[in-house]
Amino acid sequence: ASSQATLSLDVWLAVEYSNLGIKLMAFIGIPMFFIFGALHRYCGHGDLEKTDLLESLSIRNVHGVGWIYYLHGICALWVVLLVRSIVFKAQERYLQRRFAWLKSLPCPRCSTILVEGIPEEYRSEDRVRQFFSATFDARVMQVNMVRHTQLLDQLSSEHLVAKGRLRQSERLLERDGSRPTARLRFAGEPVDAISYFLGEMQDKHQLVQQEQARIRQESASLGGVNSHCAFVTFGTRQDAAIAKTLDFSQDGGHWVITDAPEVSTICWGKLSTEPTLLRTVSGILLITFLYAGFTPICVAISTLAQSLDLGPFQPLWSAFAPTLGLTVFLAMLPTVLLLIFDACFLPRSDTAAQHLLQFWYFAFLLFFVLFLPIIGTNFSDFAHQVYKSPAQVFGLVAA
Repeated sequence: ASSQATLSLDVWLAVEYSNLGIKLMAFIGIPMFFIFGALHRYCGHGDLEKTDLLESLSIRNVHGVGWIYYLHGICALWVVLLVRSIVFKAQERYLQRRFAWLKSLPCPRCSTILVEGIPEEYRSEDRVRQFFSATFDARVMQVNMVRHTQLLDQLSSEHLVAKGRLRQSERLLERDGSRPTARLRFAGEPVDAISYFLGEMQDKHQLVQQEQARIRQESASLGGVNSHCAFVTFGTRQDAAIAKTLDFSQDGGHWVITDAPEVSTICWGKLSTEPTLLRTVSGILLITFLYAGFTPICVAISTLAQSLDLGPFQPLWSAFAPTLGLTVFLAMLPTVLLLIFDACFLPRSDTAAQHLLQFWYFAFLLFFVLFLPIIGTNFSDFAHQVYKSPAQVFGLVAA
């Protein structure tokens, strides 16, 4: 119970995943090694034990002993049932902790929702409050519109830069005992750094306050600085749960309601940017080009690597060069996918970006590991075989 209170849900997920791997290795790996390894070595009659110890433990050492293959069929069924049981039990234990975590969420996080795709005629805090109050009997405690603050962000960054340069100049004064100077431009006249950056910081601070006042004033009216997103806090978590189950518009892009992300993971710049069809199509096309370039890029990198001559290190290099292209591509694939997501799909939080990465990376592995080997090098022959005998597809998948 004490660990449940101190560890986060993500840590519990990592612990449960580690326990799952340990159990799978204990219940599958150990019996496979000691039982089937011994059968392959001493009952396989392949004579590999005379030349290679490791190979003698594998199924390659089995020749003319059919009953061992039948045992492998029974073992495969046993592995499937065992993995299914272990995975479901691990999921049950994790879900118990997840439900306990959800129930322990404090207000207002447990009663706050994220509303996306707000129509232009409702883009103000008062109109959103009126909409939810009139749609169903719920007490709306607070509405916070996501606002366009690009200029404010720029001014705040410039203010922080000036403040940092001022502190640096003050430390130089304490260390050297003389007032430092700075050149504002190349070949310009030096000026007193402390006086200049102090004035710069004060000017930026005043501009930040003016921009904040402008945003607060314009946020009361429709549109303007108000974006298409808002955080709505209800009086109870039941009202928030009900709101997430309702459809408020015939247009699937309007009034999209989801759980409010963790504050530290929110990407505010992307949340205030309205998604467009052009961005989505561009993202899908970029991912398609990435998938299509998998084989050419891997072959090009591996060919270039194999053409290099490293002299005395050539034997070591020859062991890595053939698979270097695949290694580099798979290592860079998550990073490239995240860059595409940030530019085109505009994930509202880091968690949403990770979810997109999980989906598209799984689709990549599904296509190149399972689907592409089935098709082979000639798609027309594959399609012709399936057309003539659709039942053959199961044999092709099994092969």
